[in-house]
Amino acid sequence: MRRIITFWLTATATLLLTSWLLNVPILRYMQQQHYATNYPYLAFFDELATISNNAFLEFGNKIKNSLSFVPIVPAIPKPESALATAEELQQPNVALPPIADSLPQDASQHIDETEETNTTMVAEIPTATLSLPTLPKPNSLQKGDVVVLIGDSLMQGVGITLVSLLKKHGAVPINLSKQSTGLTYSQHFDWEKALANALAEQPARYVIVMLGANDPWDMIDPENKARYIKFKTKRWEEIYRARIQSLLTLARKQGAQVFWYEAPYMKKEKLNEGILYLNTLYEDEVQKNDAIFLHSNAVLSEGEVFSAYITRGDKKIKVRANDGIHFSGEGSRILSKLLLQHLLPTTESEQKE
Repeated sequence: MRRIITFWLTATATLLLTSWLLNVPILRYMQQQHYATNYPYLAFFDELATISNNAFLEFGNKIKNSLSFVPIVPAIPKPESALATAEELQQPNVALPPIADSLPQDASQHIDETEETNTTMVAEIPTATLSLPTLPKPNSLQKGDVVVLIGDSLMQGVGITLVSLLKKHGAVPINLSKQSTGLTYSQHFDWEKALANALAEQPARYVIVMLGANDPWDMIDPENKARYIKFKTKRWEEIYRARIQSLLTLARKQGAQVFWYEAPYMKKEKLNEGILYLNTLYEDEVQKNDAIFLHSNAVLSEGEVFSAYITRGDKKIKVRANDGIHFSGEGSRILSKLLLQHLLPTTESEQKE
């Protein structure tokens, strides 16, 4: 009996300690899976996520971060005249307009119609008045060029081979990719802030982006954290587009050319539908901002559907991981070479790596 009691006490203590240290990723997972909608008796996760300045949870997260592995970023000498500081790169908080149309009748119960009472209009970015540096041209990768990689676990997968290939050609890759991140839940990890700090610390010539796997979900209303905005609604899209625009503007102000990877087809139908929608937003905003959109599916899929394998000659090559989301080693290599075709002279990019 004593052993049984000891076992259960140990298991309970371990569960509580783990939940405390990993409270942020656990809350993020609960939110992304819409437990408040599917399982009303677990709605307390949504309420817990809205608690601000919770010293107990924040302290647990600090302990977890202190124990986490942090990649070492190579030190690169700064030019005497830095192009911008972190404060200059940060964009002002942009107030977003209300949704003109009401939410669908089948919207989640935890979504409140805040749009009707919000009358603040979007502040237009005066792009015509910005003094923007000339962007580097494709096929112009030079030795010593800093290349910043940002994104979620999709970018981590590409980075497995991309970092080594960039180094082979004399570039200095800085891989900031971080799993379970995106633009929907920026309160957990803010890519705009992370990119601004990175560019202020080490000005880059190129910024490479790939994300989306964690984004096709309802969003916490940035103006009222106790409320949610339903995925694909007008207001959701306005906020998400603004966050894409912020990344593109930050890079452009610093003089970096942006390459934005298309998120690949996904095996699960619901996730794939969300990714297809997000890709339309990525491509549209990228084209508006003189960046380059890399069509991942053109080299990673056979037809307009998820492909675990592609055919080369008489061989079947596995390009996706078994989870139907991430990439195999060869898939990572194919996507890396897709970028290098733009960064290197044609004759050089055609050579076998």
